[in-house]
Amino acid sequence: MDYFNFELEIGARNGDVYPVSVIRSAVGAAYEMMHLPFGEQTLATQLVTLQQLLTNPDQRRSLPAAPSDQSIQTLGPA
Repeated sequence: MDYFNFELEIGARNGDVYPVSVIRSAVGAAYEMMHLPFGEQTLATQLVTLQQLLTNPDQRRSLPAAPSDQSIQTLGPA
């Protein structure tokens, strides 16, 4: 699998929408409005879970595989 570097800029929130721009990439620039599929409380909970999993990899082994993976995947595109 090949990976490519790109520069992404996420602008200030306007209601429940964030402007997102790809500033530099191998295929050019792009701009889109991002709508989060969940509210602020859910985002805060997901970010805490993600931070815990990233800072303590041993904790991941003690958690059921599916829920921790699902928590991380929830932050990705639908």
